[in-house]
Amino acid sequence: MAKRKTPKAKETPNTTTTVTIDGAEIQVPILVSNMLKDQRQTIDYLEHILLLWHYKQYGPNKDEISKDKMDYQNEMAAFIQQFVKEWESRIKAFEDFDKKAAENVEKALDTKETN
Repeated sequence: MAKRKTPKAKETPNTTTTVTIDGAEIQVPILVSNMLKDQRQTIDYLEHILLLWHYKQYGPNKDEISKDKMDYQNEMAAFIQQFVKEWESRIKAFEDFDKKAAENVEKALDTKETN
C-alpha cells in the first residue's frame, strides 16, 4: 500500500467557523454559517420592503385613508418603528432618494422644453 505524501489534515480545508450567537462564540460548520448569513440577508431585505412601504404610506405626501384601514396601518407603522433597527436613518435615505429623483425629473423636463 502506498504511503500518503501529505498528512490528511492538510488535504481537507477547515470545515468549521466561529459565529457569535447571543454574545457567545460557537463553532459551527461552514454550511450553517452560510445559512445564517442568508437568513440575515433575507431579514434585511424584508425590513427594507417594510420601510419602503412605511415611507410611501406615511411620508410627506400621504393621502386620505379610511378609518379601518388607517387603524391597521397605524398598528403596522408602530410595529415597524419598534422592531426595525436604524429606522430613522433608513427613512431619511428614502426621502433623499425621492428628492434626487424629483430633481432629475425636473432637469429632464427643463432640457426637453429647451430643445
